[in-house]
Amino acid sequence: MHHIDEHILELYVLNSPKVENQRDGIDAHLTECLGCKKLVDEMRAFHEELKEELKQTPLPETSETSALAKRKSQIEPYFEPYIPPAPSSAIVRSFEKFTLFVRKNPVTTAAGSLVFLASIVGLLYFGMVKNKVKAPEKDLNPTYYKYTAQNFLDVYNKENEIVWEMPIRDAYEHTYATPYGIFFTWLSDLNGDGIQEIITTTRDSRDPIYQSSILRIVNLSDTTIKKISFTQPFQYLRRKNYSFSFPASCFLIKTNEYNKKEIYLACRNSTRSPFFLARLDREGNTIGRYWHFGQFNTIYFSDVNQDKKDEIVLCGSNDSQDSTNGEYACVSVIDPTKIMNDSKSTATTGFEMPLSNAEIFYIKFPLLKLNKITVESPSTQDMIREKDDFLQFTIVYGHDLEPNTNITFYFFFSSDLKIKEVKSSDALNHLMQKLYVEKKINTPINGQFLQSLKDGVRYWDGKKWCKEWTMVKH
Repeated sequence: MHHIDEHILELYVLNSPKVENQRDGIDAHLTECLGCKKLVDEMRAFHEELKEELKQTPLPETSETSALAKRKSQIEPYFEPYIPPAPSSAIVRSFEKFTLFVRKNPVTTAAGSLVFLASIVGLLYFGMVKNKVKAPEKDLNPTYYKYTAQNFLDVYNKENEIVWEMPIRDAYEHTYATPYGIFFTWLSDLNGDGIQEIITTTRDSRDPIYQSSILRIVNLSDTTIKKISFTQPFQYLRRKNYSFSFPASCFLIKTNEYNKKEIYLACRNSTRSPFFLARLDREGNTIGRYWHFGQFNTIYFSDVNQDKKDEIVLCGSNDSQDSTNGEYACVSVIDPTKIMNDSKSTATTGFEMPLSNAEIFYIKFPLLKLNKITVESPSTQDMIREKDDFLQFTIVYGHDLEPNTNITFYFFFSSDLKIKEVKSSDALNHLMQKLYVEKKINTPINGQFLQSLKDGVRYWDGKKWCKEWTMVKH
């Protein structure tokens, strides 16, 4: 479900005129979205508590004669590159050591010459000698991470101490994605040394603005940061002017049959439709790429064919019919162990490379035709597993048809991807009924309409589309 921006929600709570024309849409959204409703309740409670506190706290009196002018200046932020903290050790002060020595070994006033000699020996023995007892070293093994409101990616050890941090551009974007199983940062012991590496595609705010997102593998045990960018030439239908830059996006990590970690990284073309899923070894070297024309925005692990091994589920769109505006939402399920070298999807064959044998399922969702309403290119937004029996795919056909109301339908499948039913939200039903009364669409959302969407789901067998459930045949 699409969530409303926190800033909009706070303006709503504060009854700001800036969102006055959006209030009805927000009210409708809050009746369905428990996450946004909870956030609104917390904001209201905070502001109520703040009001009460201000009532009980008198404002300080000010005097114009004693007021000081504040110089308008600020410190320019500066970010130090990460250097692991060095263990601290105290310097032993020679006089303190000598004083302690004399107190424990008293001498008489008549032995002044011996005292002088003892002082010389004490200075030689104790002077500027470092303490042999070191402070405990900081545990540099990452345990968990957070995206902070101050736009930092902070990584912590088990003692809740920050062991690494990086300034980033937009913490909210990544915080929002993580609960949906979409990861831009992962902690994993890639090389088996007992210390988890930090793997992230989150953009460092210090990187040049023109630089695409890259994959970083941070090893705190030897203080190295491996940076991997993805620039890959390709040909599609002999078209020209495609960018060869592929920013690193979300990814998954899995242990293979040889007990070695592998990274599965989504790389979306920086300007247009080409996409590939890269299979990388634990060092970040490429094993293979699965190419597709049309971008996949989210990727998941799921045992779809019931073989007790996780497949990769890719959610996005197929743009192979972009010349006729026939783009459609789709889902591709692939066997990650069969991603070898460069190979193309059997459903987007315009690339000059061999066909992939990794595809297990490929599903097409129906187009939505609404009279007098502009519908965007549809896309599969995400997948949610409902217990062990159902998979829910969210298909978005358009954004903000009215404030905070998307044209979104939910397609429910069995765990082996047989279509079961299609649902819509109450807010969308209300909106579509309104548009129907205004004669902007031909039909309202009803049981017949939802059944037609269900009947429009198609399965690809490797050569043709089928209404019946089928797998991709190679």
